[in-house]
Amino acid sequence: MVTDRSRLQLTMPAAAVIIALIAAFVALAVLESSVAILLVIFGFIFGGELLDRLMSLLEQSDAEPPDETDAAPEDALERLRTRYADGDLSDAEFERRLETLVETETVADVERYLAQRRETERPADRDVADAGERELERSSG
Repeated sequence: MVTDRSRLQLTMPAAAVIIALIAAFVALAVLESSVAILLVIFGFIFGGELLDRLMSLLEQSDAEPPDETDAAPEDALERLRTRYADGDLSDAEFERRLETLVETETVADVERYLAQRRETERPADRDVADAGERELERSSG
């Protein structure tokens, strides 16, 4: 699929090449017409193939990158295993991260995991806030 942006990128270099070729042809025609005629014939014979190769290379560079969402869980698991094997992670840390990784395999799993995490963090936050309020009351009272 070619976007408007990539079409603009393809036409600007092509326009520059066409203008340069026309200018070179005019200059050669003024200096010596036989050389200009030979270059035009050469351009018609080989120019199409060269232009086709150039266009295919440009299309390949504009191609969308492969979808990496399918490979991401394996990559994350591989990285986790590598870090554990290298000694960067303790046994407990490896188990905790592995459990988190397994729990969050899909988007729905991630949303459920985050909701559970918010619910478990809220009571602790309330206790800290209540303790802070009690401390304020003691100091002001």
